[in-house]
Amino acid sequence: MKISQVTVVLNGDKITGFKQFKENEIEEAQTVELADGEDVVEVPPKYGFSLTVVPDSGADRDWTGTSDATVVVQYKGGKKVVFTGCRLLKQTPGDIDGKTAKETQLDFYARKRKARILKFNKDKADELIARIKASHDVKRVVSWPGRPDIKIEIRLLTLSETRKAKVDNQLEFKHDGIDIAMHNVTDYREQEAAHGMWRAFYNVDTGKRIFRSAEHLRSFCTPDELKKLCDEYNAFAEECDPSLDEVSDESIETLIETLKKTPDQVQLKVVSLNTAWKLVRTLVARLQA
Repeated sequence: MKISQVTVVLNGDKITGFKQFKENEIEEAQTVELADGEDVVEVPPKYGFSLTVVPDSGADRDWTGTSDATVVVQYKGGKKVVFTGCRLLKQTPGDIDGKTAKETQLDFYARKRKARILKFNKDKADELIARIKASHDVKRVVSWPGRPDIKIEIRLLTLSETRKAKVDNQLEFKHDGIDIAMHNVTDYREQEAAHGMWRAFYNVDTGKRIFRSAEHLRSFCTPDELKKLCDEYNAFAEECDPSLDEVSDESIETLIETLKKTPDQVQLKVVSLNTAWKLVRTLVARLQA
């Protein structure tokens, strides 16, 4: 099993950069000669290991007298071994290239050794995914253009859904043999909106998508209706995920105060990484001012 990092904690300092680590056998009992024969007696366990350190920039550390140190060995894959009560047995200096570079082998023993293997917890992973999905499940009920009696639910698209809409629109134009040029770029954008909007419209009662595809949406929707629905969607998206380049100073202050008092509410106000970074930069700039 490969090691990702070895850390020695000594007098509050964390020391890393060790070249090699080797664990020795664990001594738990030994055979002794008694007056009437041999017997096996228990002795305090000693967990032995050795480290090879190459000093940075030639600056050597004096390990003499090292005792009561903690050594943490992190393996790739999640396993972690912690040695406590570590005492230096000996240090053996050596040359790497016979000239200037030096390395030192440190032999330790520890009073205690504790290993922990981090196992993948599928239930917790599924729970985390569910929480991420829930944080993006931002929706609003609106009326169909010109029909206040017909209600639909608009849900903000995920990054995956937005990308799929763009790809599907490109494939549709390619399939129909239509080249994208200046004279039809407006139509291209409108059809891209159709590929996105059919994914965003849900039945209020059932919670299921109303349309099966962009073509299905187009068969029930006029261009004017589609435009109005897109405007509804864009306004909702801007409200949930405002651009900090355009909002007023007062709105930024409100968002910052909300973040300080009730941070959980912000997850429904900021749903994109871009806006989150803008908010972080704004806060950092205020701290530096």
